[in-house]
Amino acid sequence: MDFNFEVPMSVSATPPLPNYANESLSSSLVFGNDNGTPRSVDVDFQGNIVQIPAATKHSQQGELFSAVPINTYLIGLETCAVLQLINPANSGKTFRIERIIGGTSPSLITNNTLVTLIEIYKNGAPIPISDPITPVNRNWGSPNTSVATANLQLVPVFAITSNLLQTSLNTLGYFEFVFNEELIIPSSTSDQNISIAFINLNPSAGIIITASIVWSET
Repeated sequence: MDFNFEVPMSVSATPPLPNYANESLSSSLVFGNDNGTPRSVDVDFQGNIVQIPAATKHSQQGELFSAVPINTYLIGLETCAVLQLINPANSGKTFRIERIIGGTSPSLITNNTLVTLIEIYKNGAPIPISDPITPVNRNWGSPNTSVATANLQLVPVFAITSNLLQTSLNTLGYFEFVFNEELIIPSSTSDQNISIAFINLNPSAGIIITASIVWSET
């Protein structure tokens, strides 16, 4: 008797790789609001939750502000310009510094080798407030106003000498310090501030300085 041990074999094609070209973010409900209610978050095609930058979140909530002073002119080593942002005593708000943006330019075209020393201080000595800067909400649709006091003044060159956070040199042109809200100024029973000092290191030539600071208040 003959036995046929051959087993029919089926051939299946390798499944095609997924095509994500037309995939879009999907929305899921998760718990996490302060009141415990569901909220919608975006996930990508691999299920990863999309992280929204802190500044974007605070801007959406009307909590992100800018202070932009008028350009300042420095000559020599006798004075420096200080941009100071103050969280007033008992404000009930926490300030988170997002970034400091600006630039330096020679007062004359021929002065192309000038250097500006930029120093950032924690709770620098208060400076006179003669022309306060009105903070601007970065969300056009928000009615929220800032509790901060912002100010740019010329002061004696070494009026601030303690609590130095960082220092850098700018050889003219654009500068940007990005903190991603890692500098935190809490509410306190006394004024708290961040001070940015701009010092012209050339004794005979002038420098034009522009600077602005961005922060959130929660």
